Amino acid sequence: MNITTDARAPQPDEVLVWLDTGGPGFPATVEQELWNGSEIPGFRAPVVAELVRWLNTAHTFVPFSSWTATFTNDVLHLIDNENNHVDTVTADERGRYRIEGWGWTRSEPMPDNPLGTAVVVTLSLTCNGSPLFGLPAVLADHYDTDGHVIPRVTRDQLPELIEGTTFVSYGRGDWHRLIVDGDDLVRRYCHGNGVFTEVSRTAPDADGRYAVPGYRFHVAAFS
Repeated sequence: MNITTDARAPQPDEVLVWLDTGGPGFPATVEQELWNGSEIPGFRAPVVAELVRWLNTAHTFVPFSSWTATFTNDVLHLIDNENNHVDTVTADERGRYRIEGWGWTRSEPMPDNPLGTAVVVTLSLTCNGSPLFGLPAVLADHYDTDGHVIPRVTRDQLPELIEGTTFVSYGRGDWHRLIVDGDDLVRRYCHGNGVFTEVSRTAPDADGRYAVPGYRFHVAAFS
């Protein structure tokens, strides 16, 4: 589900943040105060409404995600259906809804017109934006469905890519794994019990590169 253009466009003091279960980016301020070592995003009410709409759809297909939400009378209720628990969030003095205790990752604003260029990309799933690893790549000429750049890497880079993404978790105990199968790069979902389901299969393109969407890559600040 795509959120609306008006809600998604960050204001000057905002960055995009993502839930650790994946999905679209949501603009927020990032508070200096920490919750359990993680920064706390603060959302405007229109963004909260879009986040709720997305979450109530996404929970049906994002593995291990049991959360739903309501946003009525300016009060946000985050509902953990698995543990029968409800978090209630109201706006602070600036009208921001601060959602603590969730795994958030954020990305700094992208450089101008990076698509189709050779850059260094980093993979970041930490709340302070620290990269897990980085590698040089040529960017695809479009973004993935969640608004992230898509690196295109050579076959020689696949071992580094596979190693770097091995422990990327998108939820409570779920992992995606990349493997090479013949000439294809295969993305598999691990159900946590040794059972894998194939998610996608990518053949090399005309210049021998593999496009890798869906991993929250962004252009490194030093590229």
